[in-house]
Amino acid sequence: MCRQSIIPNQTRHRSGPLGFAWRPAIVGLTLTFVVLSPPLASGATPTVKEIVERLDARVSAFQNIHTSANWEYFQQSKTSGAATLARQSWDQQEIYSDGFRRIRMISRPGSFSPDGKRVPLASSEVYYLFDGEKTVYGEYFPGSDRNGEPIPASKKISSTSNSGYRTAQVHDGPFPQPDGPWKYNNPLTFMDGVKRAFLSALTEGRDPKVAEDPGKKGIYLVTYTLDPNIDSFHLTYVARVDANLGWVVTGFYANDSEGRRLIECGNEYRTLDDGLVVPTGGFWRNWSVDELKVPLTEKRYNVETIAVNDPNFSDDIFKIVLEPDTAVSDIRYHVDYRVGAERLIDANLSVLAQDAKKTQAVEEESRSRSGGSSPIRRVVLIWTAVTLLGVCLAIFVVMFRPRQAAWDGVENDHRA
Repeated sequence: MCRQSIIPNQTRHRSGPLGFAWRPAIVGLTLTFVVLSPPLASGATPTVKEIVERLDARVSAFQNIHTSANWEYFQQSKTSGAATLARQSWDQQEIYSDGFRRIRMISRPGSFSPDGKRVPLASSEVYYLFDGEKTVYGEYFPGSDRNGEPIPASKKISSTSNSGYRTAQVHDGPFPQPDGPWKYNNPLTFMDGVKRAFLSALTEGRDPKVAEDPGKKGIYLVTYTLDPNIDSFHLTYVARVDANLGWVVTGFYANDSEGRRLIECGNEYRTLDDGLVVPTGGFWRNWSVDELKVPLTEKRYNVETIAVNDPNFSDDIFKIVLEPDTAVSDIRYHVDYRVGAERLIDANLSVLAQDAKKTQAVEEESRSRSGGSSPIRRVVLIWTAVTLLGVCLAIFVVMFRPRQAAWDGVENDHRA
């Protein structure tokens, strides 16, 4: 049955330890559905394999998801020797995805002014769209002309849907490889890296350990390490898995061999009336061994709204539509072109790219012909070059010999 669940920002339930991951590849958070896998034996502690199976069992419950979230990024700053955490940038994010791994991610990034106000970047909108076959990566620069040059403030006009500078790249399959847009910051996958780390530890024989958190029934601590070729610090990770929330990873931390906390991650969740467990916020921070009081970097996200299994969710959201005058680089055909006066839809994308490829080939052939030369022309050019070289040599001999004779005389005088 299709169900819709929308969570406003103010209704949030916090669960799990504060913590986050040091690399995006080893952090994440997974939307889950209440227990679909076989129950554990009474009183039994699950194995890592059983935990992974339960984390995987939730994916099929989500037919479609629409998320709106805010991200903020911080970096350590030192003033007069004292370390503080300063805001660096922000990102207003909107994501649509479905059970077929299709995804449309829209990002509106910016920075902070000295007085803390949000300032949009020149590229006010970035988007990724993977429709299951290809990926389109686009950017929009409202303050630039159609050639990408900034428009002086004195010449700027009111923005319209056709103003500014738009670019789009078309890639075959998911881009970047191998996960496509799913690799980027996403509340829905914020803990997926933990599951991958579990599997990696199992397959590579690093023997992760599982123990129930003392005094907290249904909450399990998984201790594991990463491949030493990836983790040069040789950290020990401890992840917390909450079976009471439908088997989700609620956070983790990582300590070095001296027990210093260098990574910490935490997530916030809400359980809906229909049993769906969804993220509402989280953070990631890491420290330097030289400064353990103030994080080296930190990022935080806050989900404003999230709609799950909406019966009115439209597949049109995954259709490719390029605005007029968009500068397109179709990597599949190795060709660049401009969209015309009408919007370009997916059905015409390959046709236009192939036409542009043919036009490009004709232009290259024409340039080759005009730039080429006949045998007679080559002979004339060679004869001209030889003649010019002879003239230069004659001038050199005429001018150099008298001077050389004079210098020889001076040298003979000094020797005498």
